[in-house]
Amino acid sequence: MELSYCVVNTNGRDDLIACLEAIARTHPAEVEGELLVLDNASDDGSAEAARQWAARAGEFGSFLRLIERDRRAGKAENDSLLLREARGELCLLLNEDAELDAGTTAALIGALRADPQA
Repeated sequence: MELSYCVVNTNGRDDLIACLEAIARTHPAEVEGELLVLDNASDDGSAEAARQWAARAGEFGSFLRLIERDRRAGKAENDSLLLREARGELCLLLNEDAELDAGTTAALIGALRADPQA
């Protein structure tokens, strides 16, 4: 596994879906990846929306792993949990309000591969 997208969401259902759509739209086809979403005890239906998105997203949706917290935690704890769960050699940590532009992920991977100390 080359890349893990790691998204933390707290009550940002609409932003989360936009983020997932952007990831699916911009993910480089030649990169083996996974998509982890940590729902930080949201009460706005975010987790269910992520499940529904995965069902509609076809093959890409099958890469989604949803982690649901039953209590809120801070950024460091959430990111640490995602990094422990991630199987990718590289991890891209995102919040639900992030939207990747076309070429962003490929450029990031290329830059990291070009610099062995990165």
